[in-house]
Amino acid sequence: MAQARLRTGNPAVARLTCQTIGICAGLQIFFSRPAKPCSGTCVGSAYFIAMSNEPETAVLYNANCPVCSFEISQYARYADAHDLLIRFDDLNSDAREQWGLDADTAARRLYVLHEGQLTSGIPAFLVLWAQMPKYRWLARFVGLPGVRQIASALYDHLLAPLIYRWHLIRLRKSTA
Repeated sequence: MAQARLRTGNPAVARLTCQTIGICAGLQIFFSRPAKPCSGTCVGSAYFIAMSNEPETAVLYNANCPVCSFEISQYARYADAHDLLIRFDDLNSDAREQWGLDADTAARRLYVLHEGQLTSGIPAFLVLWAQMPKYRWLARFVGLPGVRQIASALYDHLLAPLIYRWHLIRLRKSTA
């Protein structure tokens, strides 16, 4: 039995458990009944579902922030070099609208959408790092009890507010 993911919208994800019969031009044919109601085109007992190469992980960050841009560019280069399906969206672009966040909220923290689940702050970094083999050790370390709480407190109460204030100062200077 193979497990496949069906995208029913952005970012809704339905999971099917079925037997893969074949792949033809991006179309996978499944037989048997899906674990959840099918939203593909059902013909008899076969389900025809278009599978996309849309990334399962997306990152929303502030490309105008020098700190954010530097760090995320490292991850983006690594993801690109290793063909990882991670999309990096700049909150200053039209891509932010897909996230359902206003510009001010988006500028306050890092956001990661993975398999339909939105996380922010240190939990978002943990999800992102877990998707990249080079950084998995960091996700495991920072995810340890105690370390995670300290990292979250530092990010939530020191780093993120400081970077956000710096962002507001840059915005005021650019509009003055």
